Amino acid sequence: MTVWHTSDLHIGHRRVAEDRWYRSHSGYYTMTPALPEDYVGWHDEMLAQNWDKTVQPGDKVYVQGDLTLQGKNAIEKGLAWIAERRAATRPENIIFIPGNHDGCHTGIERSTSFKWFKRYMEYFDMVTPYARIRINGEVVHLSHFPYQGGGDHTATERYTQYRLPYLGDWLLHGHTHSTERYWAGDLITYPGAKHQIHIGVDSNDYTPVSHEEIAIIMEAHREPPGQAVLSGEP
Repeated sequence: MTVWHTSDLHIGHRRVAEDRWYRSHSGYYTMTPALPEDYVGWHDEMLAQNWDKTVQPGDKVYVQGDLTLQGKNAIEKGLAWIAERRAATRPENIIFIPGNHDGCHTGIERSTSFKWFKRYMEYFDMVTPYARIRINGEVVHLSHFPYQGGGDHTATERYTQYRLPYLGDWLLHGHTHSTERYWAGDLITYPGAKHQIHIGVDSNDYTPVSHEEIAIIMEAHREPPGQAVLSGEP
């Protein structure tokens, strides 16, 4: 069994589909070739093909948020997409960790989230705001959001109250739409900067990423003993 992680699929999301069309074609900075009429269909099918050629029967997949957008039609389209992936690849488990665009996020969606939670549970084996796993014996946390202070894809860091604090462990996250899996540079000094890995589709060729690939990143960026900085320490 292979364990996969992905996030920020944004099924049916017109703005995201447009951006990914241009990023996937040669003229990203010139907005050519022209956007096709059914670019949303292209986007959703591209993600489906990448999932289907990657996930195998008996595998486990963590979908870490932003499956689609809020709203009944958008949610139902995203859930139908998941149902198609189940039928096509027959994974053992698909576990969902909601993001800020998902109707079942109990904090962000408030009064309607419990209604949608039941609906999501018809398609996923588990729906949970966070998870804790091990990769090569190391504790790794799963969330849609980066650590507190870990950035956003907007000028302002949002949803701070739903972000985990850094306490020394690795974190796999989505949300930022970064094209980099590991983007902590020498000038990035917030707690946890060097212990989080972006598993969203934008940094992984629009494809789920495996534990084996994540383990390589963790090993390549392992800090010498005594170098890790915990939250609140100098």
